[in-house]
Amino acid sequence: MSHWMVTKEKDKQAKVESYKQLKTRWGNIQTKIILLIFG
Repeated sequence: MSHWMVTKEKDKQAKVESYKQLKTRWGNIQTKIILLIFG
């Protein structure tokens, strides 16, 4: 595996991680809104 490939792979992982975090955060916000409205 070349250095470039490794860097690309790490970059992909980082993107996936930040996407997951964003999704989780957004999910939490949605949950709070639902609780505020219906709670």
